Amino acid sequence: PEAMTNLATMLGDLGDYEQAGYYFRRALELDPEDPHTHHNFGVILLRQGEWEDAWYHSEWRMLATNKGVPWRKFSQPLWNGNQFQGARLILYAEQGIGDELRHASMLPEAIARGGEVVVECAPRLVSLFQRSFPQTRVVPAKYWPAEEGVEPFDIACPLGTLGRLFRNSKESFPMHSGYLKPDPRLVSMFKERLKEAGPGPYVGICWRSGVLGAYRAEHYSTIEDMRPVMKVDGVTYVNLQYDAKSEEFDIVKSEFGVDLVDWDDVDLKMELEKAAALTSCMDLVVSPGTSVAVMAGALGVETLEFRPFPIPETYFKNGRCPWFPSVRFFAKRQSEKWNKLFRKIAAEIEALRAASTV
Repeated sequence: PEAMTNLATMLGDLGDYEQAGYYFRRALELDPEDPHTHHNFGVILLRQGEWEDAWYHSEWRMLATNKGVPWRKFSQPLWNGNQFQGARLILYAEQGIGDELRHASMLPEAIARGGEVVVECAPRLVSLFQRSFPQTRVVPAKYWPAEEGVEPFDIACPLGTLGRLFRNSKESFPMHSGYLKPDPRLVSMFKERLKEAGPGPYVGICWRSGVLGAYRAEHYSTIEDMRPVMKVDGVTYVNLQYDAKSEEFDIVKSEFGVDLVDWDDVDLKMELEKAAALTSCMDLVVSPGTSVAVMAGALGVETLEFRPFPIPETYFKNGRCPWFPSVRFFAKRQSEKWNKLFRKIAAEIEALRAASTV
């Protein structure tokens, strides 16, 4: 089963979803209770937009990512999505910052069910979430009073499970122009600072995640790969890479002739209020599938997300990411270099620049 799961995961990354599904199902015939197989199968099904089946398998993620042991232990019953007037619900955090930002898109449906909603999230997101969802009470993770029963709650639910409750078809994804509300004071400040840095249009750039590894590295580019993107004239490029290195800025300056806008007093990793406000000022964001792209989509900013493998047409809604109507995907095959894809993105930036001068 383990070998079949690995083979199926590889086939999914190559875009052969039919064969991937075949080997995932073979693996589950041999070991129906393997959380790792279920979780990986769920990821591949989500990528295809097979929402209902995907969420069933994705529910195994809580075991798959922690050696078969749940990493959170709430005594309250799992919420089933029904009305809960007069009751208290704790929605608790899981996975990474990007996942929390994505899952927050489903909070309005939970709020509409009528009870008291308390949302747990990463401490860096608390103030941003509280402003964006004032009908809730937002607390930092891990909020032990809820998990240990010190503060009474009637029902509990991990944020990721909201997908199984509210996103079971392409039609269930609402159109929106952004659901996060950045700090207006910070937005005003960054608009002024950007004017001083250069003329618009402003294009935010990210090229990799801060979490790398042999497999994850395939999803990201290097700053050198982005030459076609950053060689478009008449654009002010803004750094959204939260752990950009000094040598990467040197490459941008010496090889591309670009002064990538970056400020020492803005910590894009820890100060997510500033990151959100700055991102909201962009005319366009170019990023791989990291929290930068998710943040931009959650703010309603036009975004070009580059991907290392094909995404099937069944995933898209109106040609765009179903979670974020402002996000479009640009994908290559694993065997291809980034150059061809980045030339396509450069053409999009050229069009943006041309439109801004009309």
